[in-house]
Amino acid sequence: MTKLMIQILKLWNGNQSLAVAFWGIYVPIMALHLFVIPKEITSALIFFAKFLHMLAWGFSLVALWRCAPNVNYKNLPFRTLAKILVVINLLPFFLIIIVAVSVFFT
Repeated sequence: MTKLMIQILKLWNGNQSLAVAFWGIYVPIMALHLFVIPKEITSALIFFAKFLHMLAWGFSLVALWRCAPNVNYKNLPFRTLAKILVVINLLPFFLIIIVAVSVFFT
């Protein structure tokens, strides 16, 4: 396995530090979402770019959640803040599903 694959597996399994998961994965993916994808991509590649971004975003949320316990005790609030951040990121999707189900069954 390559070093990149090993690092990806460490993040996916939650064996990496929270700082690496947040600053190394989550923040760059959100920066791509905010600054690059809406402006710099041609219309032919928008769907593919959005799809790859959603996969990377989902991976970053899983890595952030699973790496949250890997904090030393003096930074204990960051464990809770990381999980709150994941829930806040997923909240719109849960609300959309709830609204869609309620509209469908009424």
